[in-house]
Amino acid sequence: MGAPHPPPRTRRRVYVRALTLLRLLLAGEAIARLLVPEAALSPYQPVYRPDPVAGYTLQPGFRGHAFGTRLEANSLGFRGPEWSRAKPPGTVRIALIGDSHAFAFGVPFEHSVGEVLARRLESATGRRHEVLNFALPGFNSAQQLAVLRAHALAYAPDLVLVLPCSNDHERPLWADEEGWLHWAPADELPAETTRVDGDPFIPPPRLALLAHCRLYMYAKLVWTRHRRARAIAAQTAATREEPWLPPLPASAATPSHLVPAVEEPLVAMADECRARAIPIVFALFSAPTGYRLLARNLAERTGAPALELLALFPEVTSWHDLLVRFGLGWDSHLNAEAHERWAHALAELITERGLLR
Repeated sequence: MGAPHPPPRTRRRVYVRALTLLRLLLAGEAIARLLVPEAALSPYQPVYRPDPVAGYTLQPGFRGHAFGTRLEANSLGFRGPEWSRAKPPGTVRIALIGDSHAFAFGVPFEHSVGEVLARRLESATGRRHEVLNFALPGFNSAQQLAVLRAHALAYAPDLVLVLPCSNDHERPLWADEEGWLHWAPADELPAETTRVDGDPFIPPPRLALLAHCRLYMYAKLVWTRHRRARAIAAQTAATREEPWLPPLPASAATPSHLVPAVEEPLVAMADECRARAIPIVFALFSAPTGYRLLARNLAERTGAPALELLALFPEVTSWHDLLVRFGLGWDSHLNAEAHERWAHALAELITERGLLR
């Protein structure tokens, strides 16, 4: 004889289990609504505003989620708390200028390169340090120069730190009145076709009702991030065999297309700082040889230290390896561990060179 069949479920037990499941789902939805703001379901938010100096800044006073983390903007439209124009007594002030890497895309503010650098320098010197973050995603070298002249120098920094990147030669982005960035000039293409990160991060559910379920949308966000991490790994897999930061030739000029677009604005930044006896440091985030030559030639032309940020990852052998070990996962920017490493190296360079006497 076979094993006895289990007794059939009673209607009451089915009702109890269904009610228990419903209660769990409602509790999960309540927790999701409490802990996961709606804006956090998409890392890309309309957070910009047009600006006559830099082309765009953040919306002044913005508080919310963007770039996959909590974002706070001051009244000037840059990331971080409010800054006093007059430097507090006994404080060492650093102006940080660059694009999304200096801005710390996807990284909580307290773990960004600027904030970690300030804490490291404070620990080493016993003096208070503050880093004013004038960087924004998409800024090119000309915009960074404009920000230095119009904003950063007015705050009397004791040091200027610039993070050039390998797309700093590209034409500037622009912001519309809704707060989105666009690739092409407004008169070239319809704005809706040129929006930066304009596609929804999470595809809308087939059942429209589920779009109002925070628990479901959060689960879909986690799954989407996982899929994006796999897609990034697949896209960069081919770079495993490419040379990673090969030695530079003994003597070579900066590629001609980078001279007016990148090198000259950066030299102008060094000149502006030298005229005010302000030390300046360039920290390059770039693997292409042309940009690395630019950094070396820039240091020779200006006498300013030039640090290669990607050289701080000796265990990395390719872009794929870098993003797997130090990437955000859902985006190709680097994570808080990478920012920690950058800040440590910058603190050592600044201290060893005596740039903040």
